[in-house]
Amino acid sequence: MNNEDVGDVLSGLQGNIVKRIRRILYVYEGRVASDEGPLELTFADENVLLRGGPDGERLTVERSPWVDPFREPLSPENAEFVRESGKWTAFDVSRTQPYTKLVDDRITDVIPIRGRKDKITGAVLMFAGHLVSVQVEADEMRVFFD
Repeated sequence: MNNEDVGDVLSGLQGNIVKRIRRILYVYEGRVASDEGPLELTFADENVLLRGGPDGERLTVERSPWVDPFREPLSPENAEFVRESGKWTAFDVSRTQPYTKLVDDRITDVIPIRGRKDKITGAVLMFAGHLVSVQVEADEMRVFFD
């Protein structure tokens, strides 16, 4: 997706009401290893996945839910890989602070964050009384609340 497409999808989020939020976080040895990872927003009629692009700088936006590439049943090779290295896992954080305050709230505005060479590297999602910033930094997706 190029900058214009990402910008169009981001601007199209305005007016949508969030119904569910998932974070995709890295799990290693049964524990969440980091609070950095993609953010998935579910609205009444679609899912939007915000994640870092393959260049480690650009924000990508997908109009689909995250799909676990290591879902069961695993081959013996993949099971061993997951045991040794961990894997990304989706967590419904809709009822977890600070995400819970965004559920059933409307996105009132979306402001793209631009980095070097005019790349869209993040976005500020504005809600009634809340700001959420998603930013791709050094290959990681970070989410900040104000």
